[in-house]
Amino acid sequence: MTARHLVAVLSTAIWIFGCSQPEPSPVSALGRVTRVEVAFKQGRRTTITDSTRIAVLRAAAERPGDWHSVPDTPPAGDARAAFYRDTVFLGVLSVGPGFVGARGATAERFRRLNRPESDSIWAAMRGATSHD
Repeated sequence: MTARHLVAVLSTAIWIFGCSQPEPSPVSALGRVTRVEVAFKQGRRTTITDSTRIAVLRAAAERPGDWHSVPDTPPAGDARAAFYRDTVFLGVLSVGPGFVGARGATAERFRRLNRPESDSIWAAMRGATSHD
């Protein structure tokens, strides 16, 4: 882990846990999802229609737990997964070093992200086994 990556993880963790009380996910009820559009920070994009991969991403977005409101500007993630029901936008999941964020129609919140959940999210996004 590089020093830059370590600083990003630590500052995000401090930001997430010091800013608000735990709240539910803003996309806790996505309903039927037919596709997920994934965009990576490096510019690569992919469309996911496989129900198994969608289920992993959906579980991460809908997971109950320690979600925290964004007080100002949210941290940038390394990848974003936009959920759709046909052509209707439902919400977005953002994944970064040590955190996952979710944005719905009315709120944006973040929570801490640990392994092995992190590995399964990256595998679902990439169709691979882990995050580089």
